[in-house]
Amino acid sequence: MRAAARARERPRAVAEQGRRPFCFAARYAIAQSTLFCMKTRIMLLVYVTFPQEGRLRDAPDATQAAPERPCGLEAVRRLARELVEARLAAGINILPGALSVYRWQEDIHEAAELVLLAQVSRAAFADFRAHVLARHPHDVPCITALPIADGNAAFLRWIEENSLPLRHGISHPQPL
Repeated sequence: MRAAARARERPRAVAEQGRRPFCFAARYAIAQSTLFCMKTRIMLLVYVTFPQEGRLRDAPDATQAAPERPCGLEAVRRLARELVEARLAAGINILPGALSVYRWQEDIHEAAELVLLAQVSRAAFADFRAHVLARHPHDVPCITALPIADGNAAFLRWIEENSLPLRHGISHPQPL
């Protein structure tokens, strides 16, 4: 059978089997709809590093400097609690024991660091980043956001429901 004849027979064969032909336009519409949903409801895995012996900066809204600021793991735990309490992150994993090798001001450095992996909605990321920048001891901290391409739908909904931008009437809590 010639190609043109096979092409004419295909819709009939599909109809006889009780299926509808699936055309390019339908595939394109579904792909665009999925892409729109992914762009508007993107969840992020945010990667932040913190020096092993680093101390939090005073909060911008603090009335006086804290007499004793924790360092290292305790400082990171405090920062993580601030972010989750403010609903800027749904949850944060703290991974101690990282060793970073990096170039800074033309020198190669090695430093013990802690890694934070935060589950953040795209809508809350700008406020999340601003809070970390205000409290982080480095002038140029590592804060990167990676989009979550797929995952457990219930978990992704949980991130969306528990990570909100500040314009929703939620303010940062006072530092602990």
